[in-house]
Amino acid sequence: MSYDELHVRKGSIFILYINIYLPFSLKQEAYEKLLHDSIQSSRALKDSPCNERFEALFGPRNRTPSSLYIRMESEKDFSTWLAVAKCFKIWDLDARGFHRGMWRLLYKGVPLFIIGVPYSEYS
Repeated sequence: MSYDELHVRKGSIFILYINIYLPFSLKQEAYEKLLHDSIQSSRALKDSPCNERFEALFGPRNRTPSSLYIRMESEKDFSTWLAVAKCFKIWDLDARGFHRGMWRLLYKGVPLFIIGVPYSEYS
């Protein structure tokens, strides 16, 4: 019996329990405030993620959330983002996963905010 047949007959063989902490932060107003506060307290990076020195900024001693500002002139201006995504070796065929001109991701376990300037309200 194939995995697909087993899945259809018996249901999922994986049971996943998800604990959600701070559910109030899932509301838009609270989430926006959390983002603004996190970005304000982050350190602004000046090196390009394509530069070899960039990885050294995220060593075991430096776990500070960081922000990287990129050029983004309008809602549909993703040219800089696509180049940055290529440097990170993540999806670079089109722009996905952004929120108001800002991408939020973990880089080597450290929160990293990539913010499109001047378009993003987070810039």
